[in-house]
Amino acid sequence: MQIPPGSIIVFFDGYCHLCSGVVRFILARDGKQRFLFAPLQGNTAMELLGLKPEQQAAPDSLLVWEQGVLRNESSAALHIARNLPGIWKIWIVLYIIPSPIRNWVYRYIAARRYRWFGKSARCMLPEPGQEQRFLP
Repeated sequence: MQIPPGSIIVFFDGYCHLCSGVVRFILARDGKQRFLFAPLQGNTAMELLGLKPEQQAAPDSLLVWEQGVLRNESSAALHIARNLPGIWKIWIVLYIIPSPIRNWVYRYIAARRYRWFGKSARCMLPEPGQEQRFLP
């Protein structure tokens, strides 16, 4: 698989409304088009991350892959904020909170995301013109 240099791949739960909302949020702000997106349930996740089908069934974390480095939970979310233009970089101040605490909050929300935000019967589809930003 050929990943363009400087790209950041965001692996997300394609069925989760919260996760799909995060993808739309990034798309709206990523003018340099550094971010690419792939559902955790897709072929790219199996190939690049080595996930087996049973590991893809109920993903509970947003994953961010950049140049062979994989970040998860709160570190993934903060890495996204760090790489968005403008005011969104302010969120990196949360790095001062110890990662066990940040990750506990992240896991608390992730465990309840379907109940709070809902779940789709099928993976999110990209809007017209955004297809090239999505990996299978």
